[in-house]
Amino acid sequence: MWAVQFRSYIAESGLVVAIGLRDMWVLGPTFAEALAHVVVGGGDESRRQQADWLR
Repeated sequence: MWAVQFRSYIAESGLVVAIGLRDMWVLGPTFAEALAHVVVGGGDESRRQQADWLR
């Protein structure tokens, strides 16, 4: 559900991030790993980072 609410971006390097109002989630270093994280979940690890530059 959250994947629909936030914009996701893919860098030229393959890094995939999702951007929220004030937070950024690093979903994975490649599209395949990011997709696996979104579909399967990441367990207990948090990929959330506060992104003050979004304010």
